[in-house]
Amino acid sequence: MGSGELKRILLFTEHFRASVGGAEKDAVDLAQALLGRGYEVHVVAESGDEDLGPTLHRGLASGAETAARLAPDLSLDWGFYHCADAHRAIGGLHEAFLRYKLRGLSGLGARTRDWLARRGKHAAIVRRQRAIVEADVGSCFLPLSRFVAGQLVAAGIPESSIRVLYNAVDTRRFDPARIAGLRQSARREWGLAEDDVVFLFVAHNLQLKNLRLLRAVFASFEHSPSNLRLLVVGKRRPEWRAPWLVYAGEQAQIERCYAAADALLHPSWYDSFGNVIVEAMSCGLAVAVSDCCGAAELIADGRDGRVLPVDGPPEQVFADWRQTVGRLARDVEFRQACGFNARATALRHDVRDYCRQFEESLQACYRNKRRSLA
Repeated sequence: MGSGELKRILLFTEHFRASVGGAEKDAVDLAQALLGRGYEVHVVAESGDEDLGPTLHRGLASGAETAARLAPDLSLDWGFYHCADAHRAIGGLHEAFLRYKLRGLSGLGARTRDWLARRGKHAAIVRRQRAIVEADVGSCFLPLSRFVAGQLVAAGIPESSIRVLYNAVDTRRFDPARIAGLRQSARREWGLAEDDVVFLFVAHNLQLKNLRLLRAVFASFEHSPSNLRLLVVGKRRPEWRAPWLVYAGEQAQIERCYAAADALLHPSWYDSFGNVIVEAMSCGLAVAVSDCCGAAELIADGRDGRVLPVDGPPEQVFADWRQTVGRLARDVEFRQACGFNARATALRHDVRDYCRQFEESLQACYRNKRRSLA
């Protein structure tokens, strides 16, 4: 445990399950790490698993009552679900997310996009987040990227209350040497030849992650070169078929996908961070990602891979992505050099350093809270 007086931490999150991906698993991993460092950790969630270590309290609606009863030294909100002393802005602000997402809906005018953003559950989420930000403007905010930090500043959060804390990767699990032995069997399973150049695309939301752009790019290469493949991993099968498209479904052992691939493509319209990007980098893959992804801030453009726009004149966006895919496919030395450099970058963002940095951030938030109460 750190040298401060912080002992009891209360975490607010929607779901507390290790089997759920992305932000939910990150919350579990952090809570368990804090528990291992000697803190008393309680979790308030709508749903969750009882056997993960921290004490689970169900029901975000009763979060205020739970906090009053437990009297935690510090409360930490994981995604703008509840007022708290500190906020991990995992997805950014929903209002900003909608602006980026709706740009990807072709054929919609600005008025239609604005109307959609103000409907139903989206409007409710925006109102909830605005209320929390206004109530907690003096709290600590720990966004995943400068991309998200900018949204917080625009919403009125002072820069002095913001500390960017990038997500991290388990570089021991996602290690090129460790996964090398998986390459042949994974490629055989998905019908990939050894001389195929395989680009990996990982997404559950195909529209948001912009598979449409890759469809156009790969279709333009359909006959030359003929050994390009796009390996799509996620819950939803694309509704169309193509000779270069390989659908692998949802994969529990994502390392096999990185092992089978030669590069990762992530042209998302919006991603507050994008763990898959840093995992791929840690596995030694070159990456080409959208400039609307927080993890793009870690990438040296032209050295670890490419950072490319997805918003702008469609012809120029298509040309930039096509040129990048073509070079990564043809230029083996460039692709391998990018992968080598990407691995070195990922090593600077290892999960063990992340846990230490997060603990230091929580200690700083706690000192800030004590000063404000003094």
